[in-house]
Amino acid sequence: MELNPKQQEVWDSFVKENPKILICSGAKRAGKTFVLILLFLAHVSKFKGQGLSFIIGGATQSTIRRNVLDDCEKILGKSLKLDKSNAVEIFGNKVYCFGGSNSDSWKQARGFTAAGALLNEATALHDMFVKEVISRCSYQDARILMDTNPENPSHSVKTDYIDNDGQMLESGRVNIRSFHFSLFDNIFLDPEYVESIVAATPSGMFFDRDIEGFWVSAQGVVY
Repeated sequence: MELNPKQQEVWDSFVKENPKILICSGAKRAGKTFVLILLFLAHVSKFKGQGLSFIIGGATQSTIRRNVLDDCEKILGKSLKLDKSNAVEIFGNKVYCFGGSNSDSWKQARGFTAAGALLNEATALHDMFVKEVISRCSYQDARILMDTNPENPSHSVKTDYIDNDGQMLESGRVNIRSFHFSLFDNIFLDPEYVESIVAATPSGMFFDRDIEGFWVSAQGVVY
């Protein structure tokens, strides 16, 4: 499956640097979520048939279906239907899907050990949920993947994780690696679509966030 250069950069980091937490943030339609879905499935496949638990977190069950599971089905070539515990079986492991937008959402992730997580639209998730999911990924070689569009630069996803890009563990392993995407990184988009959306997006905060992928305040100050 062909990747654009920025997606390939993310893939190479995942394989070679082995970061514990990997974050893709930036413009809409830039290809952030898709490369992380590929990496998440590759990670789950490493534990094929072991009956381990993994987490997919999203704002709601419907956004998880639309943003993550539909693409998973296309990649895997099979239907993924949630069971009564909101889990699907992938490569002989259970992947639990949790809506994480509410203040008490973190309670869903209590009580079990996960071998990895994919957090979609991380800025739409409650901070306590994000932190609870990360704390639950305690299985050896667990990985946490996050994608998000930019918000206010004071958002916890930026201050707690993105701003700590390159953080190292005592072992020498990379703990956090962050990648920035602009709309122009997605070379597979129809050029006419790119031209149209660029022309139609107002200058200032909306252009900086949606096109350039910058974390800016409402006043348009770039961070």
